Amino acid sequence: IECQTTDGYPKPITRASVKSSLQTRYLDAEESSTTGPGTYHYKFKPTLDDGGRIDVSCVTQQYIGSKLINAKNDVRESVVNFPPQPKQPMEAYPEVGKPLTVHLLFRAYPKPTMSQIQWTFTPANEKEITYNGDNLPDNFRIETSSLDDGFYDISFIIRNVTEDLKYKGQRIRVNNGVGSEDYYMDLDFDSVEDVPAGDDGGMTTVIAAVIGGVAVLIAGILAFLFRKKAPCCAEPKQENRPTEEGTPLNHM
Repeated sequence: IECQTTDGYPKPITRASVKSSLQTRYLDAEESSTTGPGTYHYKFKPTLDDGGRIDVSCVTQQYIGSKLINAKNDVRESVVNFPPQPKQPMEAYPEVGKPLTVHLLFRAYPKPTMSQIQWTFTPANEKEITYNGDNLPDNFRIETSSLDDGFYDISFIIRNVTEDLKYKGQRIRVNNGVGSEDYYMDLDFDSVEDVPAGDDGGMTTVIAAVIGGVAVLIAGILAFLFRKKAPCCAEPKQENRPTEEGTPLNHM
């Protein structure tokens, strides 16, 4: 960043700053060099937090003692471009016959257009098929939205998950003209199929409980029958005595 100022007395103090949507950075004097009277160069290395539109300022100030007597602020607008940066992996747990939405969060400047987003399917042992975001088959859709701090959310929507998607690898390529990044969509069918749905899981539990109850009941009946047929001397023999009402008590 080059800042220029005319000479004067007291000698002007010059500094540079860069303001983005997320931060303002002041470039220290140690990062500056001069090529002649009144011309200063400041080194500025952009970071992701500087991405997007920025204001570059050259501030010139004159002091007498501690009193500011003159100040000038020259502001120029500039842009820091950077390619898509990964934010999180793309994971999903689809179910055949149901809709599915998979989100991709990333940072980039400028924002990719719909035609710069590619959705590629790679069937097993077949040639891959690639669609641009603005030319997808009817069963697929892409939506984009802007978030805070320069992040974007791309929603990849499958209106109806079909059986053949189990055998197709899926790659997403996002290009914004500065660079591109590939993301891989992991559709985990196995986890969904191994975990029973709420109703089915409840029915399985009820059936198991009923079967368990029947087993206990059968075991009780068999034990009862076995003891009825046991020899007399298995326990001390006792005579049946009448109750007060005259009804005999049967020992088991």
